[in-house]
Amino acid sequence: MSFIFYKYYAALPLHNKYSSRAAITFVAAIAALFTKVLRTVIFFYFLISFTIFIKTDMAKIIFLFSWKWLMKSFLKYLIYAKVLYLFTNFLNQSFLLIIFLFSSNK
Repeated sequence: MSFIFYKYYAALPLHNKYSSRAAITFVAAIAALFTKVLRTVIFFYFLISFTIFIKTDMAKIIFLFSWKWLMKSFLKYLIYAKVLYLFTNFLNQSFLLIIFLFSSNK
């Protein structure tokens, strides 16, 4: 990944017919890296928020009386996290496809 950054960052100031292609590819590489970071942040946000929810006293009372409701809310957290993971994975793959298409010499 760092090779892609170095290659296209070095090609940006050049005034040839490939400089705009290199600029688009460089932006797509940064966007792909950003989606990986975003996916990690979203996962840890859901993990920490559910952990805080479990540690509250109200959650302990709810767990004593209705563990099924707690499991449903946990599954809802997992579904949200999975949907966001798939969305960011789709964004990442599309940006990598843009990198591949624009980096090939025609």
